[in-house]
Amino acid sequence: MGATILFCFVFLSQVLMLSWFYPRRIISRARYQLQNFPPSTHPKGYPLPVEDYERWLRNIARINFTVVVAGLVIIGLILATLAGGWGAGNFRLSRKTHWDGISGPFFIVQFFAGYMYIHLSSRKFALAMARVPRPRVRTAELRRRRIFDFVSPMWLVVAVLANVAFVAFVLYYPRPEFPGFKALNIATAAAGPLAFIVAIGFALRASNPDPYRAPKDRHDGLKLVVQQALGFCIVYPVLMTASFAIKLVDPTLLQPVNATLLLQGFALALLWPTYSYRTDKIDFDVYREDAKDSTLDASAGIGSP
Repeated sequence: MGATILFCFVFLSQVLMLSWFYPRRIISRARYQLQNFPPSTHPKGYPLPVEDYERWLRNIARINFTVVVAGLVIIGLILATLAGGWGAGNFRLSRKTHWDGISGPFFIVQFFAGYMYIHLSSRKFALAMARVPRPRVRTAELRRRRIFDFVSPMWLVVAVLANVAFVAFVLYYPRPEFPGFKALNIATAAAGPLAFIVAIGFALRASNPDPYRAPKDRHDGLKLVVQQALGFCIVYPVLMTASFAIKLVDPTLLQPVNATLLLQGFALALLWPTYSYRTDKIDFDVYREDAKDSTLDASAGIGSP
């Protein structure tokens, strides 16, 4: 019973983190811009009608609220089954794999309903901004971007060491769970460094879709993308190593709880840079009607990193 209650609490944190706190953060940032820098005073930041932005925010809220309700229903069913006799229910203690079957697929639903929907659906605003007429006077920052503009050497070293250690751990892992276990985990771990390389390439070579945004804000947006990739590149091997190490001690030790915590660790590494991004530090004056008519090395308003 104690393991069941613990799983419910941990699963609840997964539900709230991905489908409540993160979407609410995105919505509150967009509301902040709409309320404090509206189209009436900052028209250059709104290439589409304001109704499109409002509809986008309502869709985010509705979709993620539905996911939260579904998660709470699942927790309620587990607790109700427990109250009626754990051994008689579909989630009984002897069938722990049902728990893994809950948190994993539900995480996928949360990821696509929350993170992916928010960022993919927001692309239309960035694309609309890219189509606005270019200013008559165009200036650019001549300094070439470099890798260490976006990430410190120390964190690069940490990422390399974490991945090398994970590969060594997998190669000498004494209990492969299935044929091809080592090759699959090494190949999966390579996705992190690959994503980081792609993010760095994007940051160094990305074009300028917004003719107005300040260079510092553009830099901060690109840095956010790099930090997301680097965070996953570090967290994935660390969490997978911890998960395999626990299985060496006891393969059944709080397995569903550990699986849920593993997923939350991945999500936190991916979402934290975006979650902690400070909208109140953005220079919105560049979107005023009377702002200087010039192009800087920049990126977009609502819907952009």
